[in-house]
Amino acid sequence: MVVIAAIPVLSPFWILAAGAGVAGAGAAVAVSRFALDIYGTYRDAKKDAQRADFVISLRNNLKTTVDEFKLDINNLNTDKSDNLLEKLRQIELFDGTLQLANTQQGVQEAVIKFGQHYSALKSEIEHIKVEQRQAGKTVIPKAADKLTHGITSVNAASVNAASVNDTSGLKEDHYIRDGNATDIPREMGMGMLDRENVVAEALQFYEQIKDMDKPYSRGLEPLINELDDCRHPQRLQLIRTTMKLHYVQIKELTADTNRFRDMLEKLLHHACHHDGFADISPTIEALFSQRYISKEQYNSAVSALTEFVMVAEEHQSRQRLIRQLKDNIESMGYTLVSGDNADSSDVDTVASDLLMRIDNEQVVYLDTQWDAYKVMLKLNKDAELTTRLVRVVHTQQETRNIPTNQRQKDSEIAGKWCEDYDRFLEKLRQDNLFLGIRLRKEPQQQDILYVVDKTQETTRQEKKEDTSLAGNQLTADLE
Repeated sequence: MVVIAAIPVLSPFWILAAGAGVAGAGAAVAVSRFALDIYGTYRDAKKDAQRADFVISLRNNLKTTVDEFKLDINNLNTDKSDNLLEKLRQIELFDGTLQLANTQQGVQEAVIKFGQHYSALKSEIEHIKVEQRQAGKTVIPKAADKLTHGITSVNAASVNAASVNDTSGLKEDHYIRDGNATDIPREMGMGMLDRENVVAEALQFYEQIKDMDKPYSRGLEPLINELDDCRHPQRLQLIRTTMKLHYVQIKELTADTNRFRDMLEKLLHHACHHDGFADISPTIEALFSQRYISKEQYNSAVSALTEFVMVAEEHQSRQRLIRQLKDNIESMGYTLVSGDNADSSDVDTVASDLLMRIDNEQVVYLDTQWDAYKVMLKLNKDAELTTRLVRVVHTQQETRNIPTNQRQKDSEIAGKWCEDYDRFLEKLRQDNLFLGIRLRKEPQQQDILYVVDKTQETTRQEKKEDTSLAGNQLTADLE
């Protein structure tokens, strides 16, 4: 018997794609305990070459990410640039960490930490972008500059002249008093300057909210309408605080949504190359039509995309392995019998048929260059491959009382099969499938298995029945 330790396939989603093998049509034959077992342990084995290739891909992605961050930071033109660049340098250090990682776990830990740093820096940059957009739209006048001998409250036009049309729904005369207006007394210790500052700040937050989310701001209009006539300092301060809290909430939602959209776009770009993407994309893409994406929606989308890519990449890995096994087998003169699709020139058709048979754990037979000899092959869902040379006979009687010269011939052909099998393993190694043998039975240790061809036996029985029927009919005619 043989145990095969095959390499893991690493994907950007950290999925270990399980290996698969070939299967096909043939009689249902129980594999004996002397069979040649090959176990493709894809989840447990380690392959340095593939891990190195994957690390190179990660490092290239890291370089692209760093370049994007540098461009973003340069475009921000903020006094926080030095701090942002310092955080970016911490991300750049992961290139060395990835380069030194010599285990799968080490690479995974580095990527997880990188993701944490990436999210933090991306979120901070998005917050700054939101602040700068609002700063470019809103000009806040000092309340003290508007003071006359009467009270002059700050209106929407004084906060943002460009947005006066947006605030037309609010009665402007509620906020502007002429010089003859009766002064509002300073109540509870709040002076005119303090009052004007509170009103100005409340209006500032309101205008910023309206710039980011106008429909949302309409729900705050009743509070804004209170500002002019309100005589209670605590109420004014409460309105200002409420506006600030709403502004912070909308600002964070906007920044988070921008970050979530950026990440989902990257995941969608990777997932779109897989078959079946059209089935999952509408649900994910629907999030982009929303004004905001919540953390729960984002996590759910990432989970769905990860599951989709996991299944798709595992399916691709199995198809690749099937083609490798099929090509290697055929290059040595063996033919994989694959049922109704055996003669198909479409590799995808053959592969699909074999995948279906693998899922059903059916036995496959390989045609050999020796008449009456075939190779049994079976692959289960755990990627355990079993092979054995068998001799196909016509009747059950032929499986008993085997002559000595026939046994000698069987042994010679079994020896040739073992030589070809070693070549088969070497070809797999050349394809970076490094295999380790657990148990192997040589021809001198065990006779080959004899298998009755059920199809021929059925055909002979049908012919026998037809002959008997014809004889009965002839007898009836003679009578």
